[in-house]
Amino acid sequence: PRGSLAHMTGPAAPLSSGVEIGRVIEQRYRILALLGRGGMGVVVRAEDLRLGRDVALKLLPPETVGDAQARARLLREARAMAAFTHTSVVHVYDVGETDDGGAYLAMELVDGETLRTKIASAWPIASRLRALAEIARALAAAHASGLLHRDVKPDNVMVRADGRALLLDFGIARVETTSLATLDAVKLTGPDMVVGTLAYMSPEQACASPLDARSDQFSFAVMAFEVLSGALPWPGTTAASILSALLTRPAPPVSSCAHVPLAIDAVIARALEKDPEKRHASMDAIADAIEAVAAEPGATSGAASDAFARTEAARTPARSSEAFAATLAAPTPRSGEAAPSAPAASPDARPPRLGRARVASAIAVVVAIVVGAAAATTVLHTHRPGASTPHEGAPAASAIVADAGTIAHDLAVGTSNEKARGAFLAALQLWHDGDELGGAIGFDEARSIDPGYGAAHLWLAAIQSANDLISARRALEKAFALRASMSAANRTFLEALLPYVQREPPDPAACIAKLEDAARASPEAAHLWFWLAMVRFNTVGPSEQTMADMSRATTADPTFVGPLPAMGQNLAYLGRFDEAIATLTRCLELAPSAATCLDNRVWIHQMRADCDAVEADARRLQAASSQSSNAYVYLADVATAKGRPLESVEDLLSQAASRVPASDRPIAGISARAAVATLRGDFEAAQRVLAEASPVLAPLSDQASHYQVRAFETALALESGKTDQAGRLAEDILRRKDSWLADPRSEDWAIARDLEPYFLDVQRRAGRISATYRASRRDAWTAAWRAKAVPFHRKYLWLNAQAALVDDEEGAREALAAQPEGGIPPFYTQTYPDEGLGKMYLLAGRAAEALPYLRRAALGCYGAENPLGYVRAALPLGQALEQTGDRDGACRAYASVTARWGKAKPRSVTAEKAKAAAKALRCPAP
Repeated sequence: PRGSLAHMTGPAAPLSSGVEIGRVIEQRYRILALLGRGGMGVVVRAEDLRLGRDVALKLLPPETVGDAQARARLLREARAMAAFTHTSVVHVYDVGETDDGGAYLAMELVDGETLRTKIASAWPIASRLRALAEIARALAAAHASGLLHRDVKPDNVMVRADGRALLLDFGIARVETTSLATLDAVKLTGPDMVVGTLAYMSPEQACASPLDARSDQFSFAVMAFEVLSGALPWPGTTAASILSALLTRPAPPVSSCAHVPLAIDAVIARALEKDPEKRHASMDAIADAIEAVAAEPGATSGAASDAFARTEAARTPARSSEAFAATLAAPTPRSGEAAPSAPAASPDARPPRLGRARVASAIAVVVAIVVGAAAATTVLHTHRPGASTPHEGAPAASAIVADAGTIAHDLAVGTSNEKARGAFLAALQLWHDGDELGGAIGFDEARSIDPGYGAAHLWLAAIQSANDLISARRALEKAFALRASMSAANRTFLEALLPYVQREPPDPAACIAKLEDAARASPEAAHLWFWLAMVRFNTVGPSEQTMADMSRATTADPTFVGPLPAMGQNLAYLGRFDEAIATLTRCLELAPSAATCLDNRVWIHQMRADCDAVEADARRLQAASSQSSNAYVYLADVATAKGRPLESVEDLLSQAASRVPASDRPIAGISARAAVATLRGDFEAAQRVLAEASPVLAPLSDQASHYQVRAFETALALESGKTDQAGRLAEDILRRKDSWLADPRSEDWAIARDLEPYFLDVQRRAGRISATYRASRRDAWTAAWRAKAVPFHRKYLWLNAQAALVDDEEGAREALAAQPEGGIPPFYTQTYPDEGLGKMYLLAGRAAEALPYLRRAALGCYGAENPLGYVRAALPLGQALEQTGDRDGACRAYASVTARWGKAKPRSVTAEKAKAAAKALRCPAP
């Protein structure tokens, strides 16, 4: 049982630590037996010593005891359930806090079965209709009290022995119309989770839109369809297929799936309208209609037991592709046997940031869906349509070489749970087909279904290692503890990853040596060549050797799409953009929904300032992955570059923020709002928004999150002429920096995220430190990074510590003199250095060389990501155009600054300079 499904009576079972049988809580409730456990709490049978009766006691899970937010969630449920009374709602008796920092909720102990269990039994149609009418009345009462349930489904309804249906589990209810995108909502179910169950969600809930009572009505209608027919209106084996059908296809008539009164079709069809405006006026109206149908003579004579054997067909484990599905022999659950639900994801089960993330703001973090095993219960991060089905143009099952299938079987060893094994093989297929993110999600799903599945922990750690070593370490630690259950192939892979992931500092050389030995010993194992190339790419840098390793992977398995995104990026780093585009295009021909290939191609378009191509690929990414935050950020960038209304930019950034993991969403939303306020020139509003980040940042341990927000704050202060305030902020952040975890990697993205040189420069501008001291601290920073960065990445130290921070002639000449061998890198995964590079050439008297960088900085396709730099760069662009004789171009550049910031609040230093420059040049009035 999940959550408060455990109100049913059942046999005692061992309890987790802190919830012992016999324990007495507040000298009143003695725990008698475990009834169930879910992500929302532990439910036990307890004796009320004061009143001499048994109750259902809901407690916080042991791992959340002491968590103030978890206590608040339980208290919220108590208030929600106590907000109204109804004969079909479980009664709440008491609520309080335990002496160990937890909380409890005492409620009616229901002796009966869940509606889920009743559905699969020979239960008369009359009883089904009566139960539905009772729940409809209960929801109507809740709505009249201003309360939304938001998770109506058969698992949250109990049917007592006397036939009365009771509504349970208001743990995610909310007293007011709300959006799932709000922090208050998303925090209710734990890290990275958004509440709800996909199979029963309304379209507006699935799309994170504002909700009202009509959303519960839709969920009720889905449940009613299943109660009457034994099937879901939109059955599917993956969250992607279910969500696609939910959003695009009408539900079939329930009478087409079961012997039910035809009059019920109209009742349910209206409640299942996609447009909330077309649904019933209220739940009471639905209850009236159901009761009217039930009252018709002869309408409810059938037992309806023959239709329910079909139910389980919709609940088989997800299969990503026939290629791997054919290797499975997973039994289908017997008719009437409910498939077990996947356990809730653990706090460290957070899907990784993938594809060498390059957007500084958290609004562009790539996000994911974690698919539950039974009845398509999901934790929504993002929707990837078709992610678990064969890609159009992808190799057919017969095209997968026999060795690949054998290897896949071997890699999947380590679990007796066929659902976990199926999820692992599905994930392996997604990864094989170039869907890096989908693969990671699937491995996370597999380990959630079976936490003792070492192979799933291992492969998740491998994918995380590319961008998030901290998370990878947690996953690999679990994999190591479970290594005895792994196949020899996976143990070899584990041993190779340990030096890179588990050591501090990481030892990539040892990892590469082990992978080389393993790949040579098993040359048919394409995955070993791939991971050898990836570790080499991430730690040594792009090279011909990396390309050779990737080629060996595709030689070992010609249908393996996975290497192509990395090959494309490798070529881009080497400055071979046309070849990179061709490789990524080939990837998309084989796997049209490969988001990583689209992301990598967008980055090259941005380097070329080709906004039309950025928009085209962003639209394609949006279609391929409707919950991809990157797609919306890219579209916001294009909208900014093309001068579209800021309302459009705001909406796109808001949509991006709603699609990131819940733990990142607060910062994402703050960043989005601050970006739009900045583009508007309302710096005061932007500062107020950023101030909201302080309580959100307080518990975060990663350095990059703190740096990101504080850098925005200091830059706003500088732009407003508040130099001293900026200096104080910079000094404060550097005093605190050692209390946070720095990115343990040693490549260009990690270097770009370490903003210590920027904060030192701000202090120098504010007069809080001397230029000499700033230089000495910067040199020490550079030396520390140089000691761990490989030669290819060392040029990025100069780019981020010197070239990007130039603001006077002396600094420009110093930066040019220190330029590394090989010059400016041809490609970087974040475009923010362009403004500094352009100013470096401009201040050194080389305006013509400054123009390409300044044009990209001021006219390119990343303005929504870096709004300050984007608008600010137009001033030096105008100066460079003026110096090269393009008066009209210079006037247009100056006018672009004053158009955005001419009336900035409180002021814009850049706009004041642009006005003065335009006046001196005698530019026409805008």
